[in-house]
Amino acid sequence: MLHFDESDKLNFAEVTPPAEVFYVGVSLLARNYHEVISDLSSRGIQGTEDGSGIEYSELGLALFNPAPEESESVVEGVSVFAPGYYS
Repeated sequence: MLHFDESDKLNFAEVTPPAEVFYVGVSLLARNYHEVISDLSSRGIQGTEDGSGIEYSELGLALFNPAPEESESVVEGVSVFAPGYYS
């Protein structure tokens, strides 16, 4: 999924399985949501959770999970976005 701003510049992209996405050596997609967050946290990367996943604003990265409260839920989407996209 791609989103463009008023100037037709790409400011958001989301990928879903079967794509593979890694950040600092951590596989992000189609893995247990809580394990991914733990792996990132162990590398000093902290985000802000809400009802649809977690956002790492300083990185321009978000993990989508429609049920983050469930212990066996998985990351269903990884998005990257331009600064200010969610503002």
